[in-house]
Amino acid sequence: MLVLSARQCPRCVLRFGSSSELEQHLRLDHRPAVPQSESEPSMSSAKSDAAPAETDTGTSTESTVAANRRHVDEAIIVAALIVFIAVVSWHVAAFVSVGMVAAVAVHASYRSAGRNGVDPEA
Repeated sequence: MLVLSARQCPRCVLRFGSSSELEQHLRLDHRPAVPQSESEPSMSSAKSDAAPAETDTGTSTESTVAANRRHVDEAIIVAALIVFIAVVSWHVAAFVSVGMVAAVAVHASYRSAGRNGVDPEA
């Protein structure tokens, strides 16, 4: 009998099938808090680089917004095409169905006329 053991994360409700998955989860998702004294030197170097990053961020934000708008426009066009194709195919199916019903009705009238001794061509 095969018994699967799950390893429960001690900090959350997630469970993992292997120890390596649990260790990776703890490393990536539950990072230890960095003391303030260690983070200050990196913050000062980040402040010196902040001015060019803000202008780049503003430009990249505008391009991201433009890209998102383009994607929304493309999605709307695709949705409209799908609706159009659905409507057209529904109409085609309706016309084919009506045509089949008419063909069956004509065929039935020819068969019944032939049984009654009437020439269907006359």
